[in-house]
Amino acid sequence: MNNYVSLTDNEYTSKWGLTDLYPEAEEKLRELLASGEDFITDWCGCKKEIRYAQYEAAGDLLTITVHAHMDDLYDSTDLLYDAAWAAGIPEDWEIEDAFITAIHEVCADDGLDDYAEAIAVLPRTASYEEVMSATGDMEDEAEATNEETFNRLKEIVKDYYDYWKFNEEG
Repeated sequence: MNNYVSLTDNEYTSKWGLTDLYPEAEEKLRELLASGEDFITDWCGCKKEIRYAQYEAAGDLLTITVHAHMDDLYDSTDLLYDAAWAAGIPEDWEIEDAFITAIHEVCADDGLDDYAEAIAVLPRTASYEEVMSATGDMEDEAEATNEETFNRLKEIVKDYYDYWKFNEEG
């Protein structure tokens, strides 16, 4: 597609959530929707949350793709420690390298990732308000998926912690 557009000259198109567009981005998206032309936007980032949306109009359809990210699951231990603390594990517990590897293997086997994607397909004639409503719904869906992933990660980390404590004491 040759009509690739940016909604803003800034790094972010929204502040609090993906539907809280800055005026420049809102105006540009409204123009694109009203144009009736095919387009695809760059990834529209949110300043306060690690979330992105992309809008693609092609033919009779408008596709909204939303990504919601958590901390890195596989490249750092931040999300593992967040899960440990949320599971009630003492904050001074240091996850050993062998456990990190084992936790990562279980997470990979479970198909866990540190981001979620949600997609909505609307008629090309959808209004700006309908597009924002669907964007909010996809943002909520992606965040719910991230919450499910985080809850599963808490279970995994807690299981490994309990195993470690049992073997340390026994």
